[in-house]
Amino acid sequence: MKMKKMLILAGLAFALVFSGCGSSETVADYDQAVTASDKDEDKASDEDKDSDDDKDSDDDKDSKDDKDSKDKDKDGSGKDGDDDGESQLQFINTYFDDSKYDDESNIGLYFQCFGNHILLPFESEKAYPRLAASLRELADQEEKFFRDEVREFKDDALEFAKEMNENGASAYYSHYAEDVLKRADDKCVSVLRVVNGFLGGAHPDYYYETYNYDPKTGERIRLSDVIKDQKKLNEILEKKLVEDYPDVEYFGLSESLAGYDMSALETGDDDDEEVVYAYAFTLDPDGVSFYFSPYGISAYAYGDQIVKILYSEEPSLFKEDYAVEGPYISYMTDRDNKYGIDGKVESIGVIRDDYEENGMFKTLRAYKGDSEAKIDDLYYYSMSPFIAKTDDDKYFMYVIANMESDYKEFIIFDMNGKEPVRNELKDKANYTYMDYFDDDNGVYGTMVSTDPENMLLAERCDLLSTYNACGRYEMDDKGLPELKGDYLEVPGEYVLTSIADLTSDIVDEEGEVKEKDVVIPKGEEYRLYRTDGEKIVDAKLSDGRIVRMEVSPDYPHKVNNTISEDALFKELYYAG
Repeated sequence: MKMKKMLILAGLAFALVFSGCGSSETVADYDQAVTASDKDEDKASDEDKDSDDDKDSDDDKDSKDDKDSKDKDKDGSGKDGDDDGESQLQFINTYFDDSKYDDESNIGLYFQCFGNHILLPFESEKAYPRLAASLRELADQEEKFFRDEVREFKDDALEFAKEMNENGASAYYSHYAEDVLKRADDKCVSVLRVVNGFLGGAHPDYYYETYNYDPKTGERIRLSDVIKDQKKLNEILEKKLVEDYPDVEYFGLSESLAGYDMSALETGDDDDEEVVYAYAFTLDPDGVSFYFSPYGISAYAYGDQIVKILYSEEPSLFKEDYAVEGPYISYMTDRDNKYGIDGKVESIGVIRDDYEENGMFKTLRAYKGDSEAKIDDLYYYSMSPFIAKTDDDKYFMYVIANMESDYKEFIIFDMNGKEPVRNELKDKANYTYMDYFDDDNGVYGTMVSTDPENMLLAERCDLLSTYNACGRYEMDDKGLPELKGDYLEVPGEYVLTSIADLTSDIVDEEGEVKEKDVVIPKGEEYRLYRTDGEKIVDAKLSDGRIVRMEVSPDYPHKVNNTISEDALFKELYYAG
């Protein structure tokens, strides 16, 4: 059984907010961001899968009583995804919030409870139904645990908040979780969950949970599926813990590690009512990371300990090769993150610094080992970092900082030298996560990119309105995003009504001119369709034709160098 970890330690609560939570960004339909060729590939893949499913059904009838044979069948029976390894595996971040507010006094927030989940979008659900079901079950279980905890402690939380308010302080109970995708490919999906909380006491608390899945079966991967020899593993862990954290006084390290069970998925009680400890680990692209929460193997004052064993360091330790040879993206927390660069484990990450009374941070520090790069006067609420490895073995760290008015700052650090170096974006471009919208199933969130050669991003545009236009990007040799294709898709329903005639060209889906100098009468509705992000905006008219407009960069903006946007349209939708 799963041991419920009761957070009874305290201190002033602090917020951990991750990208997109509470945002009012334009919602982008994921299908709009898929290119025509991608749609054809998805359709073909779905047809192949349907064919496989039909074959499976026939096979099941023929071998109804032979379950083992069916499980071993290589035609895809019992497994999801594509046989040729071409994956439709995409992910989304979704969010939940069950925070409590006191509307009858000036207390306001008295129990902060929120988190995020990693799920599959609709297209990936069809290709990987077992993985989709496992991730949904994980999300549902965590939300239920959080909501049950809020119901149990909300009266105590309100009393605490009122007491603090009477003493001139602002503090509240909190419980929030951050799920980050450490790895996602056709061999393993690895999720790290960091749970933070304060339910009264001396200080806040936090702990780690980890979930590793076989994407084809949806089954969790046990450490015993990965590691050959627990005794050798513990010897390596002990050596690394002592070397990496020399000042920590452990609870008898050898004895503590001997109490862990490689086959256990959760820490809990066995049949003999003895505590069984499960290793918290993620199968990263370059190695296995082990997470020891406060109180796990040392006192709370020493914090957590994180150890990485590279696949290349100890190849004989692993039952099979889990290393990712090609490019990958791995998401990070704001705690210690360890990656293998040039065959060496490096501590890499970002730190929020200089907290302001308005809830914002002024400074961001990126580090690699003992070296760091510092950005002052950034002023942001939260951040979402990830590391990307390119096909030519270069490493870049990306940080999306969440600022005022839903503005995002996209920051890139080159991690290939002795210290991080910030690479400036071209032409003041800015990017954020692509929003996901599935109204039929009530699922909303942000797309999670997993391939640096096919990143799903949104770029803020201010052409005939403010919106985040969506596209697929690849990294150049400096880690800067380059758009794949000619256009960004404008999400949602930005419909502008004209109050004047406009002479403009009509183009086709490829952007080729079909009709020149067509007069579009006033009163027409223009649904913004796509843009090059610089000056071209295409809109769909009520009859389905695509009209091309060239917008001048300087204010007041002119359309086709003939009429100002304010004189052409009844209403525009600019931010700020």
